[in-house]
Amino acid sequence: MLLTLIRHAKSSWDNPLQDDHDRPLNERGLRAAPVMGAVLERDYFAAGKLPRPDAVVTSTARRARDTAAIIAGQIGFPAERIEEDRTLYLPSVSDIIRTARKLPAEVGHAIFFGHNPGFEDAALALAPGAEIPKFPTCAVCAIAFHAGSWAAVERGSGRCAAFLYPKMFPENCA
Repeated sequence: MLLTLIRHAKSSWDNPLQDDHDRPLNERGLRAAPVMGAVLERDYFAAGKLPRPDAVVTSTARRARDTAAIIAGQIGFPAERIEEDRTLYLPSVSDIIRTARKLPAEVGHAIFFGHNPGFEDAALALAPGAEIPKFPTCAVCAIAFHAGSWAAVERGSGRCAAFLYPKMFPENCA
């Protein structure tokens, strides 16, 4: 089983009166999300390093939904199959674990799109010892579990299978 946590791409703060839930991606986010999707497709899914996702679940916040839609398009995941879950909006580690535990048995790889600090905290809690110095916007952390079911996912039960972020590809995301 594989759970990939992807933090939303960089969002706009241009309108200080705008509700946090409704903030869109900014220009940098709109450049980074397709690059990260292309890297996932080319270097991980097409290369066989990671299995293609069976499920994509996103926070209901606009910036997370938009990031999910862009990356799903790059990896060939149908937009109509993206699920929204308000629990992934500003989640705690426990929220992320509970959401993972609800995944159907037939899902071998799920991608969650959401927010910090919850996603960074969850990556470090689920995959202790992972070298994740920071979890920047549009970062991707794939966590492999050897558990027999999603219900068995718990703190310390995974290992980091991949960690990447936009500044690793500055020629594409600057």
